Amino acid sequence: MNDNDWKLIKRETGIAGLDHVTGGGLPSGQATLVLGQAATGKTVLGLQILARANDEGIQLPYHEAPPGGEREASQERLSIGSARLDKLLGGGIYRGSSVLISGRPGTAKSTLAGSFALAAARRGERTLYVSFDEQEDRYVRNLTSVGIDLRGPIEDGLVRFQSQSAYALRVTEHFLRLHRLLDAFDPHCLVIDPVSALLKAGAREEANMAIEHLIDQVRRQGITTVLTSLSTENDPEGEATLGQVSTLADSWIVLDYNVRAGERNRSLSIVKSRGSAHSNQQREVLLSKKGIDLADAYEHGSEVLMGTARAARVRADAAAARRRQLQRQQRRMELEQRMEQAERQYRRLASELELEREIADETDRLDQVHHEHIKRRRDPEPRNSPAHVTKDQKDQP
Repeated sequence: MNDNDWKLIKRETGIAGLDHVTGGGLPSGQATLVLGQAATGKTVLGLQILARANDEGIQLPYHEAPPGGEREASQERLSIGSARLDKLLGGGIYRGSSVLISGRPGTAKSTLAGSFALAAARRGERTLYVSFDEQEDRYVRNLTSVGIDLRGPIEDGLVRFQSQSAYALRVTEHFLRLHRLLDAFDPHCLVIDPVSALLKAGAREEANMAIEHLIDQVRRQGITTVLTSLSTENDPEGEATLGQVSTLADSWIVLDYNVRAGERNRSLSIVKSRGSAHSNQQREVLLSKKGIDLADAYEHGSEVLMGTARAARVRADAAAARRRQLQRQQRRMELEQRMEQAERQYRRLASELELEREIADETDRLDQVHHEHIKRRRDPEPRNSPAHVTKDQKDQP
């Protein structure tokens, strides 16, 4: 028996994933045992339940060979749909990055995701929007009430809205359907709203695996991705997420409620944003016919005020500022009046001083005249005549 007789020869099965994980296929001429519990899909090599069929044959999810080469990290920033939020993120999110938006129901997660899709359409980019909560018509109608109109981009083919029930398929089937949608539509951007709905389709571990592989795939393809996630009931702060999504996502935005004085207001904060000097401030989320916006942070002591409390404090602070301004104006007027009085007094005193100087000069002059007059009266002789003449001088001719 020579060495070639001991060489293991493998034969491709036509199942790309299986050929990849087995290093080229199953051993040729040898039996392969497929083990599994009942109803786990042992038929067709125990892989039928996990497989998908297309033009390339049967392939396994989670075991596809990654595309060759590394995609260069983009330096281009994209708008997430809100100018103020873009500013908080340091100029927007990077192209090809992933963003997680988590929060409790009603905190405007889908609204922010729709705003992102609209911003992409305005750039002329295609967005695949996968919704597990809403039908297309209802979702488009609801967004229109806050100034986000996706009807035009959908009709123009820039947004593809895919609505599907989380209960209808298993997690793996959802994963494979997303694969087919990505291959068919070839989007620049992807939205899954909410990704936490996959928990309804199977076990947590299976959902975690599907999401992790999906994030890895779209990242390798350079697709900018927004994932929304419902916060868990045991997480009142709204910062617990499905599986490792918060770890894998490049940016993490948390939406929550701020309840104060019987009023509920939406709030937004940024937990992380890789590669960006993002803000750490909590902002109030404002929804109007002009779209989604963020209010400036308004601090009072150690608190960040929102809603009516914020408006009341703004009015109170504005009134206090007005009072201070009026007090400053009154003080300025008083000082100006005192300065005018001081200037008038200065001019009066200067006039008195000038008059005193003139009087003094005139007095000195009169004293000099008087002194000279007295001298002339005491000495009537001319100044050039000798003051004393002797007898002999008088007798001389």
